Amino acid sequence: MAVGVAIAENVFTIAVGDSSSSLPVQEVASFDTLSLSLSLDAGGECSFTVPGNSATALLINELASDVWVYKSGAIFARYRIISIGQTWGPDNDDVVAITAVDYKRLMNARHVQTALTFSSVGQADIIAAIIAQTQSQPGGSWGITNGTLDNDGQIRDRSYALGENIGTILANLAGVANGPYWSIDGGLVLNVSSGDITAFPIQGTPIMLGGTARALTRSGGTGEFANSVFVDGDSASTVPAVADAPGITTDPRGRWERAVGFPSVTEQATLTQYAAGLVEEFNSPLSTWSCDIDAARYVSDAAFSPGDRVTVVVPATVAAPIGSPGFSVTGQVMNVALSFTADGSLTVSMQVIQTSAI
Repeated sequence: MAVGVAIAENVFTIAVGDSSSSLPVQEVASFDTLSLSLSLDAGGECSFTVPGNSATALLINELASDVWVYKSGAIFARYRIISIGQTWGPDNDDVVAITAVDYKRLMNARHVQTALTFSSVGQADIIAAIIAQTQSQPGGSWGITNGTLDNDGQIRDRSYALGENIGTILANLAGVANGPYWSIDGGLVLNVSSGDITAFPIQGTPIMLGGTARALTRSGGTGEFANSVFVDGDSASTVPAVADAPGITTDPRGRWERAVGFPSVTEQATLTQYAAGLVEEFNSPLSTWSCDIDAARYVSDAAFSPGDRVTVVVPATVAAPIGSPGFSVTGQVMNVALSFTADGSLTVSMQVIQTSAI
């Protein structure tokens, strides 16, 4: 069965090739399963299985080969193969399982090689400089180029010590109040923009049980709640920062505290920004909606993507809060998981973080 999975007008294809090339050299001719995991914050993952005697299995090279994913002929995402496993069975079974991650997630494999200090530098420029430094190391170039670098008016002071993990420091920068959203697209272009939810597109098709959604699961967020945050950093150069949420004195839930440590942070302003960002995050842990999306609707009018602002139609029997719920809530798509089989079937699930109260 060809890898092109034709569902309505959408076709997904995958191809492999050398990671140093701008284009793949071999379309995957057959597969048993294909799974794509797309994430707003953590980056994406691709996994699939092919016969051990296939051209794909003979071509790929662990850590050195890439996977290109195309949707309707256009580049959709690009991944680096990080793991290959092979299984042989009693009936001449021979299956190769391939796992790859996108270039945003690859940042977890890199560390600061020279201490970095940024004084009054835009947050997008900081991200670009950190990635430029790791690409300048011997054998370190991934071919990532700069696209849109929007500082969104956010100027930062940052210091990073030798050995700090790049994936972690970029995640921390994105997590502060007014932090950026950054991505590396299928063409290996770095784009940095405002992390404010209003900067993301609105998906007009609502998520509704029996319509776009085959099943919905709502999980409360109270386990993550805190309205006071204590943050400490390097004890020699900073003092702990405490941030309380506005309205904490009249909050009927009372005071709920969390402590978070950043031992490598040496800038007091950085620590204060972390505290402000965390209390904003922890003070609003609204519900998470897990949605099984109807495949036919996904490929027609409900092609939800991470970051999309969406409307969830609330089932009439929703519990907590007590009383008559509102008709709908708004949310943001955080993760989308796509799973294909060789016979062309598709399953779609996604996670939506609620951004308005019921």
